[in-house]
Amino acid sequence: MTTFLMIIFALISISLGVLLGSVRVSPASIFNDRLSRSLVFDLRLPRVLSAFLVGAVLSVVGNSYQGLFKNPLLDPYLMGVSAGASFGASLSLSLAEVRGYIYVALAPVFAFAFSMISALFALVVSRRGKVISSTQLVLSGATMNIFFGALTLFFLFYVRRSSQGFTTWIFGSFSATVWDDFFFAVASFFIAVIPSILNWRALDAMTFGEDFAKVVGVETEKVKLWIFLSGVLSTSIVVSRFGSIGFVGLVIPHITRKLFGYSHKSSIPYSAAVGGIFLVLSDLVSRVIAAPSEVPIGVITAFVGIPFFFYIMRR
Repeated sequence: MTTFLMIIFALISISLGVLLGSVRVSPASIFNDRLSRSLVFDLRLPRVLSAFLVGAVLSVVGNSYQGLFKNPLLDPYLMGVSAGASFGASLSLSLAEVRGYIYVALAPVFAFAFSMISALFALVVSRRGKVISSTQLVLSGATMNIFFGALTLFFLFYVRRSSQGFTTWIFGSFSATVWDDFFFAVASFFIAVIPSILNWRALDAMTFGEDFAKVVGVETEKVKLWIFLSGVLSTSIVVSRFGSIGFVGLVIPHITRKLFGYSHKSSIPYSAAVGGIFLVLSDLVSRVIAAPSEVPIGVITAFVGIPFFFYIMRR
């Protein structure tokens, strides 16, 4: 019954995202009006479906990272993964202007490389012997966010000179999404979800500590490597196409664990569903709140995520 309701909510959110915006479209006009049909199938449908999948990816990665590192404040944004990926994508597109179109195709590769650098640096700095300090991991990730954010600003303003590019890569946007972008979102979804689903028992065990997980037969280093790399790769793909969108991976896992239980068997799929619904509705708000202009979607998610972050930190 819960799964059925979640599917209904997802379909409702997608329908609202397709029909509403700066220009409203009625269901009847989709079949009768060529312009409305083009607006829906060529522009809004790939945008809304991509937003749903991106929300699912960020939520699943945040959920898995919080279980893996036993820290309720972690998500790809706060670990510096998104900021590193954003810089890598910006660098690649900047090089494309002087070196050729090949660097546009290499944007996901650059995004992955710099997201790995950012995340690994945060892990190395926060490690004390064999123990990773959760507090220092958050602080190190925040530092990498600032560092790569500054580098991204440098390239956007002094190399590309594009204010639109600035809002896209720093705060995220689905404004120019086409079907090609949707297929990248599909790829990132499977990269994020499949390793997490296959290792849900190991993630459950690791929430009680690595020593306990090893006692019950979990290959902890292998699990950490798979979950960490899949999270970095899926996030870097998302950022290379849609920019950096913060706090989704922080907020949604907490909500789903409260509603559907703490086992990763349920929290992973429900995080994906709730995260998708949340980002579709956030994208809808970004389109209508200042229509016909658009507010960057990362601004909307930050308005929700920052108070939630302080609430969790106080707890």
